[in-house]
Amino acid sequence: MKKIIYISFFSFFVLMPFLYFTYSPFTAFLNTYIYFSSCDAPLNYRIGFIDSRFNIAQDEFLQDIKDGEAIWENINAKNMFDYDAQGELSFNLKYDNRQSLNTQIGELEGKLDNGKSILESNIEDYENLVDQFNQRRKNSNEKISYWNSQGGASPEEFDKLVKEQQEIRLEEQKLNEMSGNLNLSTTHYNTQVGELNATVDSFKKELSLRPEEGLYDGKEQEITIYITSSKNELIHTLAHEMGHALGIKHMSNSKSIMFPFSTQEITASSEDEEALRIVCQKQNKFKVFAVNLYSRFQDIVQSFPTDNSRAGVKEAAKVIKVIDGDTVMVLMNNKEEVVRLIGIDTPEVLDERKPVQCFGKQASDKAKEVLNGKIIELEDDSTQSNRDEYGRLLRYILLNNLNFNKLMIDGGFAREYTFKNNFYKHQSEFTKAEKKARESKIGLWSKCSK
Repeated sequence: MKKIIYISFFSFFVLMPFLYFTYSPFTAFLNTYIYFSSCDAPLNYRIGFIDSRFNIAQDEFLQDIKDGEAIWENINAKNMFDYDAQGELSFNLKYDNRQSLNTQIGELEGKLDNGKSILESNIEDYENLVDQFNQRRKNSNEKISYWNSQGGASPEEFDKLVKEQQEIRLEEQKLNEMSGNLNLSTTHYNTQVGELNATVDSFKKELSLRPEEGLYDGKEQEITIYITSSKNELIHTLAHEMGHALGIKHMSNSKSIMFPFSTQEITASSEDEEALRIVCQKQNKFKVFAVNLYSRFQDIVQSFPTDNSRAGVKEAAKVIKVIDGDTVMVLMNNKEEVVRLIGIDTPEVLDERKPVQCFGKQASDKAKEVLNGKIIELEDDSTQSNRDEYGRLLRYILLNNLNFNKLMIDGGFAREYTFKNNFYKHQSEFTKAEKKARESKIGLWSKCSK
């Protein structure tokens, strides 16, 4: 019996590899079970909640979604999304303060355009009447001068001149009243302009606090859109969040669908196309399982805090200066602190011992663009020291629940950095983000040789 078992095992482990590498039909058959692509089957989606204040019907929203999915499907001529009333992925339109402000801006701009047209027409009418009045008064004064030079006018002519002067004075009063009304109208118009500017300022503040117009929640399988400024911008945002649903990360190219901020672009860039190719490439199931298992093991190990007094502590702070791409100065608890970002390293721009490194300025400028003057959260990591050898706080920066450290890696502005092999909480996530950015050749990975 043992002999039969040994022979069976030997035949299996010798014959299977032999057939796999020598017999192509068997190779093709086995590959269908070993290899898979995340793009093999389309993602089924449904329409969830639509706030009526958007004034978008379900059919119209569904068409916008289809326009967004077409951006990805046209790249590889493959069906990647399917509408299904029972689909797992839900699309929602949630009316928030940004959309309310955006609607107010549209209404105020409409009022201003109409008010400006009326005001300009009234001013033009007033100026024409003033010109006519001045000409009439000039003519009347010339008549008076003429009769005075003749030694006086006849009684009949004198009565005409008196009546004419009375009419001119009445007309002058009416023009003065009209001028006062125009001043009031101008003041009202300027007030509306001020109201619009204040609303625009509030809108910009809201956008700075919540830069993304949509959000993909992988855990809940939801894509929620919070604001729509135009048709193209809505389609862009939908396609952007669909990209996240496919597993594609942010890109630094402003022409890309996966650029972190909303634009009017509705055509995929070459970076978008390459990222989709990478996401859709065939993968070995056993290798993916092993990598995920190891990643999960790392997460479990790193979840055990080394200092419970600092585990997951978050503190609010205001960024008062961006020193470079991975170091900022903040004001917290009425005290200035220098913060070194955990897990990333950006090219040097300030180290006197070194020249400005490739992509250093771009990384520094990006940090300034996103962080300068912003209210942020600083998150501690109990696996790391509280401060480094230079006395800087070691933290993650959270902006509207987005990890800025990872955002810098996603955009190719920073490399993943593990200090002295001291594993940190987000190491696995950051390492994957760097690999994705490097393979997509974005940011420093496309510009710098090292």
